[in-house]
Amino acid sequence: MRENKKIRIGITGGGTGGHIYPLLSVCDALSKKRGPYDDTVVTFHYFGNPGIYLNEFEFRNIRVHPIIGSRLRRYASIQNIFDVPKFFISIFQALFSLLLVMPDVLFSKGGPGSIPVVIAAWFYRIPIVIHESDAVPGLSNKISSKFADKICVAFSESKEFFNEKKVVITGNPIRDEFIKNRMSKEGAKNFWRMDEHIPLALVLGGSQGSQRINSFITENLVELLKDVQVLHQVGQGNYQEIEMSMREIMALVPRELHSRYRAIAYMSVEEMKHAMTAADVIISRAGSGAIFEIASFKTPSILIPLEESAGDHQRVNAFSYSKTGYAFVLEEANMTLHTLQSRIHTLISSDFKPKNGEEVINTFFVPQSAVRIAEEVNGLVKA
Repeated sequence: MRENKKIRIGITGGGTGGHIYPLLSVCDALSKKRGPYDDTVVTFHYFGNPGIYLNEFEFRNIRVHPIIGSRLRRYASIQNIFDVPKFFISIFQALFSLLLVMPDVLFSKGGPGSIPVVIAAWFYRIPIVIHESDAVPGLSNKISSKFADKICVAFSESKEFFNEKKVVITGNPIRDEFIKNRMSKEGAKNFWRMDEHIPLALVLGGSQGSQRINSFITENLVELLKDVQVLHQVGQGNYQEIEMSMREIMALVPRELHSRYRAIAYMSVEEMKHAMTAADVIISRAGSGAIFEIASFKTPSILIPLEESAGDHQRVNAFSYSKTGYAFVLEEANMTLHTLQSRIHTLISSDFKPKNGEEVINTFFVPQSAVRIAEEVNGLVKA
């Protein structure tokens, strides 16, 4: 009897959902059988700090090998006193953990803690694939690219930062459950108990919420609710503060408009899918994960780049996506009520038509992105 072929795939990367969820999407793609006679047994091993996403790994039977998280900074910080020693400790941890598993290939999504694992894989001559989802790569992927055999990128602009012979444009993976079984817009508005006849603005500040966006929206809520309904994801860490301030703010809002506002601390994948389906316009930070998910709905958006983002990557992401005609970029320095209202009115107008049509936005929404990356990973597995 023929023995099943066994493949061990190592994965690393983390820090936020923008790192973890694409990792998991690629694992899902790698897990799928290639045909009725495919008897390959694939096992996954995560090297890093899973943080709040541990359940996601356990659900997929991905074995977790803890590695101390450390952050390399390009500026002077008191935290470097602690993180530099942790970085070297994590290299030895990674060397030991990879020695026990010896994966056939390593896929890295970048982010804090990924560099030691990439270095360890390179030391053992394990093939390495990395993925960069931003237009301007982060420090971890700039370093990791020196050791990588293949570099998958989401934005064509990021090619110039890497060895072009290694680069493959794959798009950014989006979770399957985020794409499948979408409601109608009317059904999604009913899900959120919003009026299906009034335009809905979905406000997102990233997975952690944004205090500056939250404050700006709540301070101008009285005027905004005259034109649109607002579904506001504020972030778990900000919810209590928002809830307290809203009591005073809602006292200024006419009672008949109270039902037009709803604040949510956190949204599950299903809830976020329904929220984006319901939205007529989306106001968001410009992280790559948010941009590619918004692109999958082809919903007009207003992108507010985080000023402190590393390498100003959110600003570059935002302006790159704005070329589709589906988005305006609103920088924090120019964030006024008049400007926001003007942008909202333009995007929800029945006359609104993106200047470049759907052809350009389809370069951002690549439904088979995870499959493309999985093919690159499989291509490096030694026969």
